[in-house]
Amino acid sequence: MPESIGLLNAAGEPVMRRILVVDDDPHICLAVRAWLKRYGFEVAIAVAVPLASSLSKIRRYDLLIVDTFMPGMRGFESIRGISQSCAHGTADRDLRIRILQPWRPPAPTS
Repeated sequence: MPESIGLLNAAGEPVMRRILVVDDDPHICLAVRAWLKRYGFEVAIAVAVPLASSLSKIRRYDLLIVDTFMPGMRGFESIRGISQSCAHGTADRDLRIRILQPWRPPAPTS
């Protein structure tokens, strides 16, 4: 639920209205967007870091949800680049970031 990760206040209202989801898998982006829109969030998606950086320069976002394992970027390098674009001209506020990481089932034990 969105409230469990700090997206909704105690009254169930969105705290961070505009969210940018960045993942190279369009299916993940669409699923996350559909889920968040059900709760009243405005959600943009980007399937590449350059697109996310461009979007963040023309629109102010309250939250980034970012996959750290994308082609052409190493780990948190993608977050650093996008968050710097988002923070441009908005030093008066905090930009929140949530990280998407692939789930891998535990290795079988013998």
